[in-house]
Amino acid sequence: MNVSCIRAGVKDLPTGELIAKSVYIEACMTGNPHFPAPMPSLAEIAVVRTALVHWLSEAEGGARAAVATRWAIHAKMERLLVQLSKYVMAQAQGDIDRQVTSGFELRRPPQRITVLTAPEQLVANRSEHEGAVKLAWKRVHGARAYQVFVNAGDAQLEDDWRLVASTTRIRHEVRHLEPGRYHHFRVRALFAAGDGPLSAIVGRRAY
Repeated sequence: MNVSCIRAGVKDLPTGELIAKSVYIEACMTGNPHFPAPMPSLAEIAVVRTALVHWLSEAEGGARAAVATRWAIHAKMERLLVQLSKYVMAQAQGDIDRQVTSGFELRRPPQRITVLTAPEQLVANRSEHEGAVKLAWKRVHGARAYQVFVNAGDAQLEDDWRLVASTTRIRHEVRHLEPGRYHHFRVRALFAAGDGPLSAIVGRRAY
């Protein structure tokens, strides 16, 4: 298999998938003779994972403090798994067969991207901020960044569209919208060779 090494693979994972990934890696690492003293320890990771499960449930009610705590623990879980992946690579000393027993996936060599696809699964959700809408979409393979466009008029008129943000993430909160007005949104990916196609249009009223 043409691979270089493992990767943490935690960036932009939904919290539920991050928890499942941690459970799987913990199981693979427990008693693994290739990695006798994981750093960080599996016990520390398990404690954070348990807390993340709790706060994911608490955040379902939408309470701001619970949501903030959930994302803080989510970020800590990401950092711990990244640290653990680095330990695995250092301990395995380039032995890919040993690396894969850790439960982390393999990193494939980069491939030249010549064509981008349009961002899919674009959704617009209500924000807790006045005059704002939260957008999220599926990552486009090969994209270096994304452009976000908004239209407060006729979605069919190109002149009504305006670029409001460029971001490397697959989510963005569009602010300074007119409260009570319905807005249209679309996104496109950018890469070294140029722009990708525009996504489907979604709409949402700003509150």
